[in-house]
Amino acid sequence: MRRDRVEETPIPFGTVLTQDQVPEIAGYNLEDVEATLDFYHRSQHQIKLREGLSEAFGTNMMNCSDVKIGEKILVAEIEKKGVDCYVYVNGKKKKKQTKRESIALGEVIFPYVSFEQPAFKAIHEYLQGKTIRETKGVFKDLVATVDGLDYKFGTGGLHASVDSQVVLSDHQFQLVDIDVASFYPNLAIQNNLYPAHLGREFCEAYLDVYHTRKTYPKKTAENEAFKLALNGAYGGSNNEYSPFFDPQYTMSITINGQLLLCMLAEQMLKVPGLRMIQANTDGITYLCPREYIDHTRDICRWWEQLTKLELEEALYSRMFIRDVNNYIGEYEGGTLKRIGAYAHVTAAEDPGTRELPWHKDWSARVVPLAAEAALVHGTDIHEFITHHADIYDFFLRTKVPRSSTLEWGGEPVPNVVRYYVSNDGQQLEKVMPPAGPEGAFKRANCLTDGFYEQVLAEVGDQWDERIHTKNKSVYEERRSGICTGYGVLLCNNIPTDLLLPPDGGDWMAGINYDWYIKEAQKLVKPLTG
Repeated sequence: MRRDRVEETPIPFGTVLTQDQVPEIAGYNLEDVEATLDFYHRSQHQIKLREGLSEAFGTNMMNCSDVKIGEKILVAEIEKKGVDCYVYVNGKKKKKQTKRESIALGEVIFPYVSFEQPAFKAIHEYLQGKTIRETKGVFKDLVATVDGLDYKFGTGGLHASVDSQVVLSDHQFQLVDIDVASFYPNLAIQNNLYPAHLGREFCEAYLDVYHTRKTYPKKTAENEAFKLALNGAYGGSNNEYSPFFDPQYTMSITINGQLLLCMLAEQMLKVPGLRMIQANTDGITYLCPREYIDHTRDICRWWEQLTKLELEEALYSRMFIRDVNNYIGEYEGGTLKRIGAYAHVTAAEDPGTRELPWHKDWSARVVPLAAEAALVHGTDIHEFITHHADIYDFFLRTKVPRSSTLEWGGEPVPNVVRYYVSNDGQQLEKVMPPAGPEGAFKRANCLTDGFYEQVLAEVGDQWDERIHTKNKSVYEERRSGICTGYGVLLCNNIPTDLLLPPDGGDWMAGINYDWYIKEAQKLVKPLTG
């Protein structure tokens, strides 16, 4: 919020205050109240959404997260169909759920899924024979390499991308982005997928929510709310605290979603000269010879008829791609899509932004601003950064849990600090407690607790090769540098910490521009050489 002061409770919780400490804690409390009021004013977009939804649905949603809002709306629609999402057991309200000991993926893959490419066929066959007992981290190295691009499969979604490239549309090629409209919700609706305990009525309610959302203009409170309801069912299906919990439903969505996108990619790759650029959770991006654009659209129509899903096309003029999670896409017309390290639009500028909402880290915002200026507009990075006049865009922040501490120049400082890299600064370090009893020999890897405790009981404090590391290392306090090799200045209190000159002199002269320039170059040089 760019406040003058950033404060942490100055006195540890549980302290019995002395009279001398009262003014200190009272000053902190006042700042806390003022900051909360400030954030209230900055949160009007989210507050008005919840006020409108509370009135529309007759239930208090003021303290609900986005996920909870979606869940409440969908539960209400399902219960209109006569299906209870909760039951009462011994007078207590309990969520209905379907828990699974295991999931045979072959039973959830759609029968019309098929491939011609050997790499895709191998993935398909592997999944058909796979039984899983958990839904996270079970496909760590499941990759199909097709035409030189690695398609990485997971329980969450598909990822593939060229790396460190600038891809351009020109007179010969067109850069095309294809997304599936409301992919996961429509995948469930069109294929009658539902959490087992909710039955087919779930699909009917889901379809009603989908159609209702389309009756409201985009970015209205109602449209946003029904979008949350559509997305919430998928997220809730793998959440043990949700009334939608059924991990087989989750896998039905994600496994089929990935395979269907690969079927689309496989057909696109038959087009002469076409190059696949990216594939992600809900779409693909490719560079197509202009003479075959209409043919690729025919392939899209074929896929839509096969899957009963709808594809949405967007045309890029350029893409600046570091990797699948970090890139800038420039649509025809000049609008930019910024992902990952290139994101810089904040909630202060756009309350509905997905780039940097309030809970994200806005540190060193000048870096993505400079990278974008260099890539999109050809601006010199050094010129941009050294002439950027907003000190707040140079600020970074770090926060450590109460089990750790921060030291600046060897002295303890608050666990939440705002700072900038400075020619006049000192080293900032995170200090963490030992991972085991301080001074004790470190435990070797791959030991069962039972064996470790048994040997430890025999040898006591002595080193033993059976249970300790070979180099006889011991548990010690752990330190890690922040902006290692560079000094920083803390600025939790402005203007005191910035020491603004009364004559209006160059109060940004102390910034170590080299650090920011190097960080921006990391986003630009891999793409430009």
